[in-house]
Amino acid sequence: MKISTKLFIGFLFIFLGLAGISYNLSVNTKLFAEKGDEINQNVETLKQISNESIEVKKIQDSLIKLFASANEFIYIENKEEKNRLIKKLKKNIDNVYKVSDSLGLKGTLDLVIKSLRKNVDVLIEKKEKELEIRNEIFLLNEELKKVINDGNINKSKELINILEEKNKEFMKILGEEKYTYLGKVAISMDSVYNSLAPYVDKKNKENSWTIDNVKSISEGNVELIKSVAIRNRVYIIVIVLFSILVFIILVRSIAKPLKNLTTVGKKLSDLDLTVVFPKKIEKNETGVLTLSFKTMVDTLKETIAEIKEVSKNVKHQSGNISDSALKTAATTEELSATINNISDSVSVSFNNLHEVDNKVKAISENAQGMLSLVDNISTNNSLVLEETLSEKKNLLKTLEKISLIGEDIKNSAKEINILKELSSEIHVFINKIYKVTEQTNMLALNAAIEASRAGEAGKGFAVVAEEIRKLANTSRETAEDIEGKINHITEKIDETVNISNQNVEKLSETNEEVNSVSSTIEKIVSSFETLINDLNDIHLGISNQTEDLRQLLNNSNEITNSFEEINTRVKEIDDAVMSTSEVINTLGEGATELTETSNHLDNMLHRFKQ
Repeated sequence: MKISTKLFIGFLFIFLGLAGISYNLSVNTKLFAEKGDEINQNVETLKQISNESIEVKKIQDSLIKLFASANEFIYIENKEEKNRLIKKLKKNIDNVYKVSDSLGLKGTLDLVIKSLRKNVDVLIEKKEKELEIRNEIFLLNEELKKVINDGNINKSKELINILEEKNKEFMKILGEEKYTYLGKVAISMDSVYNSLAPYVDKKNKENSWTIDNVKSISEGNVELIKSVAIRNRVYIIVIVLFSILVFIILVRSIAKPLKNLTTVGKKLSDLDLTVVFPKKIEKNETGVLTLSFKTMVDTLKETIAEIKEVSKNVKHQSGNISDSALKTAATTEELSATINNISDSVSVSFNNLHEVDNKVKAISENAQGMLSLVDNISTNNSLVLEETLSEKKNLLKTLEKISLIGEDIKNSAKEINILKELSSEIHVFINKIYKVTEQTNMLALNAAIEASRAGEAGKGFAVVAEEIRKLANTSRETAEDIEGKINHITEKIDETVNISNQNVEKLSETNEEVNSVSSTIEKIVSSFETLINDLNDIHLGISNQTEDLRQLLNNSNEITNSFEEINTRVKEIDDAVMSTSEVINTLGEGATELTETSNHLDNMLHRFKQ
């Protein structure tokens, strides 16, 4: 098989291997894309569930705000504050209704929300009645003061009786009904919570299933990537080994025949024709060169044998030179033609050897180019590896900073929770102030009633009672102002706590993502180190093969020199034959010169070993 054919077959197998890797990569890319679409679908589902969870949280927040507003509502005495809280209560109920409608829970929550709205309306009605009675008591007290100042005792007694009835009605509403309806509001809220519970449980199960599905797909993708990486490495290793094997076979296909030809050339340079050629000669370029050598040696042997025979005849027939001149001339011409054939064969062999030399040089240059390419790839991979390690260090520093920030946020959240507990304690203290102001107001009212009964003797006591009532109202207004500010502070604290918790969760997620990236970088660094080691091994193998090719090129040059020397020797023989022809043509020089020429020819022929 020709060397060019072997080269074609070797590179064809390498090309098919690379095509297989390319096809494998395209199939894997398509598979990864399908897996990515599946993950994206699950992520969209998670987003939808998350949005629904946010809507449910809005319902819960609205219910909490509703109860807080209702609890605040039962203590108000100011009309403007009453109207503000009524709007707030109705707004929270409307929010619950709207969110339940957006979640498709209108049918489920309709009855419990209507019950909640009804209880809130009753609570508002009772509070309005309480404020109405309180206002009536206030007006009666003012009227009672005027009557007492006018000295109308009968009218005073009548007003006092009316005040007692109003006080009883006021105490009934204040002590029982508004708290009872506040409890009904709380029960209605519990009903809303209980109605939401199955929906929340269902969404939690769906969320858990989707997360498990995404996790399973992600784990499958990791295993798939590992198996693909292993297959690709195996493909690359097989192709590299096969390329090396093809190269070794090609080198041996050239080196062994050239080595044999070198031995032949050395023997021929020593005029040794006892050369043994292999019985089986390959039908390629080196085989053609070997066959040319064999033909040349056989021709030389035949020519030398003929020359010896002619020389012998010349010695024996030197006395008959004149008679055999024509025959000898013909023999000389035949000998000259034979030598010319030998010279032509040597020239052909020389040209073939020169062609082999050029091909060896081309292979050597290709090997050198491959060596430079491997050096460049190894250098680039080393640079990429250094940059990857640098990025890994920066990533670890970022991870440490994120952890420190997370700890600071957690500590801040703890301090804010302590502040929230203090605000709760202040609420308790304000409620106590409310109770004290109510009791003080009632005491002032009772004192005013007793003072009116006492007549003139109780006027001073009535003035003191009025001042005590004013002080109680002022204390209550101050407590309401403090409570409003504390509520505002509590809301801001809750917002801050929620934001802090969200930041902690985000930092935790960021921390996990950074850890995942760090693990991926570790795998990349390991792959680069393995690749660089493989490239170094390839570089060493190519260097050794390049050195062998250089040695082969040197041997080829030696053979070329030997061929040049053989060609020179053949030309010398040709010149000698021409001289012999001239001697024969100049028979006038005599038989002595012919004999000397014959002896000289014998001496030259004895230099050849057969």
